[in-house]
Amino acid sequence: DGWAETFRDKIVLIGATAESLHDTYATPFSSASLTPGVEIVAATVAMVLNDRFMQSAPPWFATAVILSCLLLALLSVRIINARKTLWSSLALASVYVALWYGLFVAWQTQIPLVTPMLAILLIIGLPAIDNLLSRQARFRRIHARLNPLLSTARELDSLTGKLIPALGENFHFSNVELLVRSPKGDQFIPTA
Repeated sequence: DGWAETFRDKIVLIGATAESLHDTYATPFSSASLTPGVEIVAATVAMVLNDRFMQSAPPWFATAVILSCLLLALLSVRIINARKTLWSSLALASVYVALWYGLFVAWQTQIPLVTPMLAILLIIGLPAIDNLLSRQARFRRIHARLNPLLSTARELDSLTGKLIPALGENFHFSNVELLVRSPKGDQFIPTA
């Protein structure tokens, strides 16, 4: 009779918990240590009784994030340094993950994670990586073409006859001028 009074007007959940029963689960809040299934059910019941449900952000939120990434991608095209663009895309992705986690924990609000993250990394990060790799490949290609010219030329006339056309060809310059420092070192003398 005493037990009946103890549990009156209460919800009682009874469950066997042991790892051998496979009734323990990883959750977003306990990925390192597994949570018993009965505790997950109890948390769900408490959420329903306290009227604290998970809610989704409005559909326009993901669209706004993707459009913001497109705008940032257009702006990042103007940034000459591809490394800065790449690091800024990784920083933006980190900020978005922190926002996603904060909204989930603090206000039980779920916002899309995968689509905006892919938008950030594919729209901003991938072109930055491509730009960085193509610049490095172009530098290596030009270095491979010009290095033999510089190392085999023994005199200035031989160097200018080979170097100036190679510079114009590799860099697509309309004009190339070679300046040599005067013996005193106080001025540059045009040689070709």
